[in-house]
Amino acid sequence: MRYLLFLFLVFALIPPAQALEQESVGSIKAVEGVATLIRNKEKSEIALDAPIYLSDTISVENDALVHVAFIDNTALTLGGNTILVIDEYVYDAENADKNKASFSLKKGAFHYISGLIAKKEKPAVTLNLDFGSIGIRGTQIWRDMVPGENGKPQCRIYVEGGVARISNPLGFVTLKDGFGTSISSLDSAPETAKAWGEIKIAEIKAQSFIEDLEPALAPEITTPSENESEPRREAEPAPMAEEAAPETKHEFEAPAADAPAAFGTEEESGAPPSATETPNALETDIAP
Repeated sequence: MRYLLFLFLVFALIPPAQALEQESVGSIKAVEGVATLIRNKEKSEIALDAPIYLSDTISVENDALVHVAFIDNTALTLGGNTILVIDEYVYDAENADKNKASFSLKKGAFHYISGLIAKKEKPAVTLNLDFGSIGIRGTQIWRDMVPGENGKPQCRIYVEGGVARISNPLGFVTLKDGFGTSISSLDSAPETAKAWGEIKIAEIKAQSFIEDLEPALAPEITTPSENESEPRREAEPAPMAEEAAPETKHEFEAPAADAPAAFGTEEESGAPPSATETPNALETDIAP
């Protein structure tokens, strides 16, 4: 009798299999070419509509493309040779204060579209890159890797429809709608933010474009005329048209005691704060 009672208690304390299963944070909505999913050190080929979980790694082969849709409507299109790691993801529609996400995106091109997590008052979304990181609020971001002056890869970043703060240990720059920057290494600060022309925009968008995606997710790519002598943007943001391009500080400077927080102020570029005063990019605000 005691033995039966013991078995009953043991099985009563073991949670059902469903409770042990991790909830999916998204799924694969498009695949072109070959890509690999790495989960718990096991590799498998990416399949359409496959669920994605926290800590998953997606590795995209050369010339392949993968589109990942998350449950908060965040979307990531990964270009060839890109590696995505889902480092952190919390989404609760009824408790937005706890929502946060962190993704590592290495080597290749990608197109990021903000979801609900990035649209709260103080967004907690970070994209960790090869040469720095991006803090986000309600925006679309394109990144590609191109040969730099020294032949080594150079990371280019372009923003539309929001604000993004690009930073690494040597400095930061804030990108607004229609502006871009580049980073050569962790040993150099992001370059000064500049308005991009049509040719450059078309180049970076083409690296992570899937034609068969829904129109709302597929970015419009316009190819400029071959005889167009100067790159030209169709429209410049009115406030930025009167402002000079911000100047990136490459030297390390500790901020003044009364200096405002780096993310969410009028500052658009500069050196990082001291180690004791470095703000958490996931908790600071961004000016809309």
